[in-house]
Amino acid sequence: MKKNSILYTFILGSMLVGLTNCNKKTTIRETDNKAGVSTGLKAGTAGGEIAFAQKEVNSDFEKFVREAEEKIQISGQNILQLKLRPVENKTASKNEYLMRIGDLEKRNNVLKGDLESYILKGNGNWHSFRQELYKGLNKLNIECDEVLLAQMK
Repeated sequence: MKKNSILYTFILGSMLVGLTNCNKKTTIRETDNKAGVSTGLKAGTAGGEIAFAQKEVNSDFEKFVREAEEKIQISGQNILQLKLRPVENKTASKNEYLMRIGDLEKRNNVLKGDLESYILKGNGNWHSFRQELYKGLNKLNIECDEVLLAQMK
């Protein structure tokens, strides 16, 4: 009888330790996936190393978010300047100009929404998201310049 209670205690203790370690591994994986980057550390690595690597990933991500928000804001200001710019009296030319500016404004808002959504959900690798976002911003800025040059002619 005493052997059975010791055996049950041992089994229960082993299960409790196993479940506790299982939760720690899940937390580490969730943290890595949230940032979208694999730190290369195993779940059994010392907590200090994991915390350091996570801070480094978070710092890089936060820097990206600040830069992206700034670039989106600058694009918005450029679009606003185009909107306020006087347009020729030709109705067709004016309508086309205003439509292009409206399109640029919509695309800027989509990029801003994409960034905000990514910050909240964090799905996927943020490095590839950064490349796509910057590619969209670059296209937007090039088109703003083209609209400005076309208007100056």
